[in-house]
Amino acid sequence: MKNYFVYGAGGHALVVMDTAEICGYKITGFIDDFDHREDRKVLGKRVFSPDAVQPGDIVFMGFGNNAMREKIGNALIERGVEVQTLIHPSAVVSKYASIGRGSFIAANAVVDPGCEIGNFVILNKCSVVSHNTVIGDAVHLCPGAVCAGWCNIGKRSTLGIGTIVRERIKIANDICFGGGAVVVKDFMESGTIAYGVPARIH
Repeated sequence: MKNYFVYGAGGHALVVMDTAEICGYKITGFIDDFDHREDRKVLGKRVFSPDAVQPGDIVFMGFGNNAMREKIGNALIERGVEVQTLIHPSAVVSKYASIGRGSFIAANAVVDPGCEIGNFVILNKCSVVSHNTVIGDAVHLCPGAVCAGWCNIGKRSTLGIGTIVRERIKIANDICFGGGAVVVKDFMESGTIAYGVPARIH
């Protein structure tokens, strides 16, 4: 029998589970690497260990650590688990955009024509990806983040709540922008933290 799991058991996992149920999936339970006591339940559903996931099961990625989401997502796929993309019905996703495997597009998010969204991406509530923008694997656009057209966002980067990225900006891998940042120039130094108006590395 095929099971449907949300990988994670924290706050984001609750949002993913809720969206999955809105989309008609019957969720078996949550997966937690650390706390999977038999009596633990979240929203009335059992929390399982990762060993519960078997080839052929379907998993929705439900946690925010970008690097771990990419690592675990790829490991699940290698084991024959179906890591599935989930799109909230209120999201507006162009048929001329491509969405990678295992991504989550939350309520009221927008993805324009010509966009390429990688694997294991989170486009959180009310985020906007404007035309011809490329979002790398395991990126997280937090609620209300906006990328203008022709941007390129590197793998595992995070745009904090309300971050605004001007058109044609390039961002390297593993960069984190604080909430409310306004990005008006390229950021090509991987692994850095930037915030402010305009955004600067700190």
